[in-house]
Amino acid sequence: MSTLDAQQTEKPTKQRMVLLSILVITVAIAYLDRSNVSVLAANDAFLIEMGIKGQPVKIGMLMSSFLFAYGFANAALSPLGDYLGPRKAMLIAIFLWAISLLVGGITSTFAAMIASRVMLGIGEGLHYPQQSVFIKKWFPPQERARANSIPIIAQSLALGGAMGFFTLIIYYFDWRASFYICSALSIIPLYLLWFHTTDTPRGNKNVNALELQYIEEALAKESAALKADESGTIWENLKISIYNYRYWLVVVYHSCMNMILWGLATWLPTYLKAQLGFSWGEMGALATLPFILATVTKFISGFLSDRVGRRAIFGVVSMLGTAISIYLSAYVVNHLGAALLVIFMGVTGSILVFWTGKLAERRDLGIGDCGGT
Repeated sequence: MSTLDAQQTEKPTKQRMVLLSILVITVAIAYLDRSNVSVLAANDAFLIEMGIKGQPVKIGMLMSSFLFAYGFANAALSPLGDYLGPRKAMLIAIFLWAISLLVGGITSTFAAMIASRVMLGIGEGLHYPQQSVFIKKWFPPQERARANSIPIIAQSLALGGAMGFFTLIIYYFDWRASFYICSALSIIPLYLLWFHTTDTPRGNKNVNALELQYIEEALAKESAALKADESGTIWENLKISIYNYRYWLVVVYHSCMNMILWGLATWLPTYLKAQLGFSWGEMGALATLPFILATVTKFISGFLSDRVGRRAIFGVVSMLGTAISIYLSAYVVNHLGAALLVIFMGVTGSILVFWTGKLAERRDLGIGDCGGT
């Protein structure tokens, strides 16, 4: 076969899909790692050893210390990805959270446990923005929405699996084992990122010329369109969001949704076991259900949202259904009924509203991960 015939029969590689698979594995392990304390908050042995049994404020500090550090790292440390590249920044982030989990398993003091949670928040806060940078550099605009949606689904699956996973570990071993196992799992993304990713498609030897051309031509067109659309000053660019009330409505919506889903991830195991009196095994199964069902809800709402074209309807259904289930769960006497209402709250709270239009296409605006779900 001649060189010309070989070029004509050659097909573009799909190395960007390999990268996406690695990002999915990484985000799933990240969300698994942050969830073990949620289950441990219902474990008497852990609470007694930390000296926080019957002290809800200190138990809450385990969750809040992670979130504060996560929010700080999201804002302050994400530019490291621009300086070092997303691959190196993500490797540093994973190394930090692996060490933090090891510290959590070794320590016997509440102060050191808080320190490990802060370190975990810094590592995971640095990690998440690099996911977006990778997708921005590797995927053309017409594929980017789908590429971003797959790790979002992985978040729900990881949180759903985490409840049963940690329940079994603690039941058969002890609470320290949950930290050690999570730290060991971090080796997987470290290996995959180190040996199988590059910052850009051009630097990857497994990307052939056709895939490279497909990606780079699309990115060049996007860059030219953005430059043509951008105003001359930072203030004029910011006015697009500052004076757009629809943008702020979506910000409020996502803030409320993440508070609800973060509450499910951190508070639900304790609520089911301590307040409703379910056994350890029942608690693990019931706490898993909202996240499994939420995965289905995200698929369906995303599909219907595109078909219907009116995103606001889905936001109304999501918030109204969530509000009703929260209100009723406080008054239902039957324990199983109360648990099912809380599960329904997680399902309705997971209805996705996809923000579309000119505002969402801009590089400098958007609504990101809030740390919980």
